[in-house]
Parts: sequence; C-alpha cells; structure tokens
Amino acid sequence: MKTTLTRSLLLSIILHAVAIGMLLISLDLTPTQHQPVRNQSPIIDAVAVNNEQVEQELTRIKELEQQKEQEQVNKQAELERQLRELQKKSTEVEQKRIAEEKRLVDLKQRQQEEEQLRKQEEEKLALVKQQQEELQQQREAEEQRLKQEELRLAEEENKRREAEEALKQKLAEEQRQLQEAQDKEDLNVINSYVGRIANAIEREFNTAGLPPGMSCVFQIRMIPGGDVVEARIDKSSGNTLFDSRAEIAVKRASPLPVPDNPRIFDKMRVIRLTFAPN
Repeated sequence: MKTTLTRSLLLSIILHAVAIGMLLISLDLTPTQHQPVRNQSPIIDAVAVNNEQVEQELTRIKELEQQKEQEQVNKQAELERQLRELQKKSTEVEQKRIAEEKRLVDLKQRQQEEEQLRKQEEEKLALVKQQQEELQQQREAEEQRLKQEELRLAEEENKRREAEEALKQKLAEEQRQLQEAQDKEDLNVINSYVGRIANAIEREFNTAGLPPGMSCVFQIRMIPGGDVVEARIDKSSGNTLFDSRAEIAVKRASPLPVPDNPRIFDKMRVIRLTFAPN
C-alpha cells in the first residue's frame, strides 16, 4: 500500500511539473515586444508566484497523500486489531465449545454411571425387599408357633398350678389336722403341767386365817427350767393378804414343773393361771 501511495505522489508531482513547463513554454512563444526594462520585473514576479503556488499545491497534495496514507495505516491497524479480537473471540468460542463438549461428555458419562448405580440400587432394594418379606413370613410363622407354644405352656402351667394348689390344699389340710392333733396333744400336756404348777404353788401357800373359796388370776412368765421371772396378779381376789401370800407361794414354788420339750415349753412360757386353793 505504501508503494502505491508513493507512485501516486510521484505521478502527481510529474503532472504538476509538466503543467508548469508548458506554462513556461507558452510564455516563451509569446511575440516579443520591445518594452521598457521596467516591465520585465512583474513577469519574473508572476513566474515566482506561480512556482510558489505550485510548491504549495505540491505540499498540500503531499500532505493529503500522507494523511490518506496515515488513514490507510490506521485503518489497516484497526482492521488488524479487529482481526486479532475476532481471532481471540474465535479462540475463546472454540475453547468454550470444546469445554462444553467435554462437559456434555462428562455429564453423559456421569448420567450413565448414575443410571447404572440407580439400577444396582434398585436391584439391591428389590433383594432387600424380598428378604424382608421372607423374614416377615418367617417371623409371622415363628410368632404363630410361639403363640401355640405359649398356649400349650399356659395350659400346662394352669394344670400344674391346679395340681400344686390341690396338693397345697391337701398338705395344708393334712398339716392342719396334724397341727390340731399336735395342739390337742400339747394342750393336754400343758394342762397336765399347769395342774402340777398349781399344786406346787398350793403346797407353798399359807391358808391360815384366810376364808375358804377365794381365788385370783396370775400371769406367770418363766424361762426354760421353770424359773419364774415374773408373777403378777391380773385379777385380784379382793383380799390383800390372799393376793400377797399367793405371790409369795409362786416365788417359793420356783422353779415350777415344766416339760423338757422346747416346743411345748414355748407354748406355755407365759401362762395365765387361776389360783384357787382347796
């Protein structure tokens, strides 16, 4: 482009030079007139003026050419800049396209993997569901068996309890009968010892000066062997001398006659005795 502008400038200069030369020739061909020398100065000035105008015109043309050249350079630079921007944008678009294609490929692969995982999970869930159903059936069957077993055990337990209760009642009745027999036998033994105790006390009792037919009620507490640890009158005879002599007689009669059998003695450790000497 710079070469073309230079050629145009040279051609323009040549054309202007040719025009100036023709102008000078035309001046030389003009018939010569004898004029005074003073008239030649204006002609020289005119030619000088024309040359100056030509130079100015050439300068203006050169400036215009330079201006056009600079505009062309600026335009070329702008075009190159736009081209670079387009190339940059094109590169960015291409990179984005490649990235998007990669993203889509990755997305598709991820979707395929997720779909495969989903199918595997569904298969696992189906298997778990089947196992749960089987376990539920087994549990229901086991619960039914346990219920039947519980009913059987409950029936056996009821029978056992009924038999145990019957046996307890039978044993209790036998024990009661034995206890009644034992108590009756013990009572007979105790009554015999109470009579002996009353006789022992009566032997120590001083009846002198006392009216006949009097009596009092004693509560006597003894220890094994018959020793009296407490003797108090629960019901007085109404005669102080009788009551006093009765207490003395109890103490003198100690130890009182008691059975050697601890079981029977425990039943008569504390006795309530009506003392009525003959």
